[in-house]
Amino acid sequence: MAEHKSAAEVVIAPRGDEKSGFALWVEKNGLLALVGLLLISAVVVVKTQMSASSQASEKADWGTLSSAMSISTPGSVSLTEASLEGLAKASVDLKGSAVAGAWASYAYATALGLENRYEEAEAELARLQSSFPDHPLNQERFAWSDGQNRTLPEQMRRVYADQSRWREAHAGAFENPDPPAGAPRVVMETTAGNIEIALYPELAPDHVANFLKHVESDFYVGTKFHRVIPDFMIQGGDPNTRDNEDRATWGQGGTDYTIPHEENPLKHFRGYLSAAKKPGDTEEAGAQFFITTGNPHHLDGQHTVFGKVISGMEVVTTIEQAETEVATPSLPKEPVAITKVSLQ
Repeated sequence: MAEHKSAAEVVIAPRGDEKSGFALWVEKNGLLALVGLLLISAVVVVKTQMSASSQASEKADWGTLSSAMSISTPGSVSLTEASLEGLAKASVDLKGSAVAGAWASYAYATALGLENRYEEAEAELARLQSSFPDHPLNQERFAWSDGQNRTLPEQMRRVYADQSRWREAHAGAFENPDPPAGAPRVVMETTAGNIEIALYPELAPDHVANFLKHVESDFYVGTKFHRVIPDFMIQGGDPNTRDNEDRATWGQGGTDYTIPHEENPLKHFRGYLSAAKKPGDTEEAGAQFFITTGNPHHLDGQHTVFGKVISGMEVVTTIEQAETEVATPSLPKEPVAITKVSLQ
């Protein structure tokens, strides 16, 4: 029987350790504020539905809004473009509805805010205020922590304006700098679609050079994404997945060398390319890589980020959401394969 080696894996942080100080601050303060807003929203919507319950003409409008809300995947880490488009369409289609129309606008503004698109959220709230001045959302006033009474849309606009200014002043805490103009770009063609990645040769020169070497030699052609964990990452680059049907060896293959970790300011935000490594190793794998689908900041400083997905995140999401084996929840039943990788 073949001797099994350790697999190159990206470590999932324990629940208690994966949150940064900033994340804990948001959880303590921002989440409490959000819960408060939702509770107040519940009070207002109950009053609205009670007053509208006898209006048969509103039923179809509520159905349209309900349909849009059902595709917005409540509770997910991030909304998809499809769910945002659905809410955007509902806010337009229902603009003539005195009751459901206001709620459609409110739901769309809230979704934009959850995606940190604060200027768009403020604009939608302004439209809600001007288009539906007599709606309970714009009539019910509540006392806030500063002692002032404001409607829910008024308070949300203040919060979004504050959040926008804070993020602008602390941009580095929320996103990495873009790869430089003229940086190498690679198109990874897969059985699920194409993923285009821009690299960071100045911040991770050794990892970029190694990756491009594999691209030029077609090393990755035929390999599969053998490990997928929703809201975390998809992992690939193992030559064992190319022709080897023994799935127990997937994740254990690679090169006969490792690459020293390269310290750089890049963090593990969603949509970034990073180097895998075996648990306990200080150096990183010479072939296996992963693309983040969440924000696993417990990996910052532990794995070298060396690229950014600039198009094709919908393909990454498709790979991430693959049905997996019951016995091995991260192993896809029908893994997506890489068919071609080319330097642009």
